[in-house]
Amino acid sequence: MQYINIQSAIEKLLQNEIVAIPTETVYGLAGNIHSEKAINNIFKTKNRPIDHPLIVHIPINFDIEKYAKINNIAEKIISKYWPAPLTLVLPKTKYVNYLVTGKQETVALRCPQHNISQEILQGVNSGIAAPSANKFGYISPTKASHVYDEFEDENFGIVDGGECEIGIESSIVMINCDNTISILRKGMFDINILQEIADIKENLIQSKVSGALLSHYSPINPLIMINNNDLLQKIDSKQINLLENFFIIFQSTADILNIKLENNILILPNNPNQVAKIIYDYLRIADNFNNKNNLKCIYLEQIPNNIQWAAIKDRLEKASYNTANIIKGEKI
Repeated sequence: MQYINIQSAIEKLLQNEIVAIPTETVYGLAGNIHSEKAINNIFKTKNRPIDHPLIVHIPINFDIEKYAKINNIAEKIISKYWPAPLTLVLPKTKYVNYLVTGKQETVALRCPQHNISQEILQGVNSGIAAPSANKFGYISPTKASHVYDEFEDENFGIVDGGECEIGIESSIVMINCDNTISILRKGMFDINILQEIADIKENLIQSKVSGALLSHYSPINPLIMINNNDLLQKIDSKQINLLENFFIIFQSTADILNIKLENNILILPNNPNQVAKIIYDYLRIADNFNNKNNLKCIYLEQIPNNIQWAAIKDRLEKASYNTANIIKGEKI
């Protein structure tokens, strides 16, 4: 594992090797989609199920119709909003390998905003698959150091582009044959603004897309989402020990508890954009701290239940899904 520059990353991708690159959402483990060797290496390195489709990242002004069949709705979205943290699912062409699409007849396409990822894409001048650069199911990486720490013994390079600006994965929508839009995955891109182009409806087609599993983005340690009142009550009744667990909570809750723990508490800002940017980093910090100090659980205060927080809520519910089911079975 080593840090590499942009030119080296371009050369390695052209040689059908994989590299970790930054995007505005999360770091991706990138490989040329026209190389079965590279695509298989992504699946193997991530321990990703082979039928779990990949998102194809393309450069600005690329001939999209090489990879997908474009209708008027897709054309309007692309011309008005790309590059963006917005992925479109469209009918694929013969130039896209079924390895990339999870054997589906559709392909997920995205044009990222990040300057470094765009420079790499322009240099390769081809579609690049870039799922999150982490082991499948674990917390997504938003810093180059996250990738390095997780894959220290692997033999691929990382381009350090600093901390990801957005911090959670892209929104994914499908353009339907009836010229409507289905939401397949929520992200920080405001999908509601697409209503000016086409009607938006619930996903009626059970399409496989990245990040759609019920359990995903999960720390190793039990992650428990808990509302403010329950947390305060359980701490007050000593059902939860402040010293034996890690806490990710809002400042107002910390003030009520009057706790000033230096190491096993992180404070969430009240701004959803700021939380999106740091939440995966916070989960990694908590997970690493618990592993080193043999703490029991990570308690995460529930975030607001409104549209501005919907994508973050989606990620955290998936991250805590396994723990929630264990609790239901009264095993914890």
